[in-house]
Formats: sequence, C-alpha cells, structure tokens
Amino acid sequence: MTSRFGFTLLELVVVLVIVGLLTAVSVPRTADRAEENPAGAAASQVVGLLRSARTLALSRAEAVSVRLDPSTHAFLVTVERGDSAQETSRGALTIPRDVTLAGDTSGAGFRFAATGVAQGETLYVRHDRATVAVWVDRWTGAAHVRP
Repeated sequence: MTSRFGFTLLELVVVLVIVGLLTAVSVPRTADRAEENPAGAAASQVVGLLRSARTLALSRAEAVSVRLDPSTHAFLVTVERGDSAQETSRGALTIPRDVTLAGDTSGAGFRFAATGVAQGETLYVRHDRATVAVWVDRWTGAAHVRP
C-alpha cells in the first residue's frame, strides 16, 4: 500500500469555491456596517491614505509626510528630499457633513521614514453615534483604528 501526500485538483477547487462563497457573503455585510457607522467609514479613508503614504515611503526609500486639515478635510502628501519637500498629492477626503475630524494640534501630521517607521498624532473621527481614533504604530508604521 502506498501512502499519498498532498491534495487532488478536485479538493483544491472545492476549497476555492467555499472561500469564494464566504467572501461574497461577507462583503455586503461590511458595506452595511460602514453605513451604520459614518465615523468608521471616514476613519477607513484616513487609514487608506496613511497606508498609501507608507507604501510610497518604502517604494521610494524616502520620507513621506501626510498633513490633514481637520476643518476642511484636506490632505497634503509630500516626499522629503534632504532639506526640501516635493508635493506628490493633494486633495480632500469625502467625509459626510455630520462627521468631524480633530487632531492633537490644529493639523494632524504623520511622517513615514524610508524604513516604514512612523511618527504621528492621533486623529479623532467623530459622529453623533461614535468616536474613533486613527493612529500609527511608531515601530511598524501600520495605521490603526481604535474605538
């Protein structure tokens, strides 16, 4: 009798179909939660911006700064080169009117080093139903949301 190790093609296809079905069922539930919690949805936009800035810092091997204006929801992303800074993107987050942003200071600032480590303030995203905090881990540069 021979021993067999591994999986057959049929077994792999069945597992992939199950994973696909579970993903299809869970995605609409995540979208519903964003509508229930506008502060969480706005925080997700901020986290996405911070993750993009960290990725840019790692890919260019240069420091990248993100500055958010809580009153206008505007952001500015700059790449630091020596003593100068070059603007890479500017825009505004699409946050509902009833959601407000507040930083530790007048403007929330985050800086990602070329190695991915970060410095940054805590940004508070407020709605009448909830308040969440967005912050970055100083050692890993990962952006987090804390209720």
